[in-house]
Amino acid sequence: MVLNNYLLIAGNGRNVGKTWLSELCIRELAKQHDVIALKIASHAHAINEDIEQLAGKNKQWMIGLETNRNSSKDSARMLKAGAALAYYAQLNNDAFLPDLLQWLKENIKADQPVICESSAIGRFIKPGLAFYVEDHSNSDKTCAWDFPFSTQQSQQNRIINPPSTIRWEKNSWQIK
Repeated sequence: MVLNNYLLIAGNGRNVGKTWLSELCIRELAKQHDVIALKIASHAHAINEDIEQLAGKNKQWMIGLETNRNSSKDSARMLKAGAALAYYAQLNNDAFLPDLLQWLKENIKADQPVICESSAIGRFIKPGLAFYVEDHSNSDKTCAWDFPFSTQQSQQNRIINPPSTIRWEKNSWQIK
């Protein structure tokens, strides 16, 4: 499934700078667009009252709307960076990603920019733009996506040379 309006961000481990890069992209894009932020976790976390559950199927998968921009959760950081809406989704198994994708397709306009932090979704979609954040000191994990992506080197949870400009214009991504 091609989702040209998605900018996908993943990385080779925890604390490599994925959310930092998401925030950077959101801050830049929010100057001209209502940006949608999406954090997808491939494992279950306890859901607190800051997430307004919107859809899901028992404990198999869920998607919720982040309502607190002042917590340290990734979805809250994305909201604080300027996202018009920040969704948090979690799955107990990646097999439920098609169900989540169906909900997203029905609820997000195809011309609205989406910053999505998830590795697993890359096995089900082809985004308009993708970044893979890599910290060589963190792990030997590599990216297995079968579409073009830009590798961003990080150190201590920060991208070393981030793109200076990220734009969503005429339903197309541009980076410099």
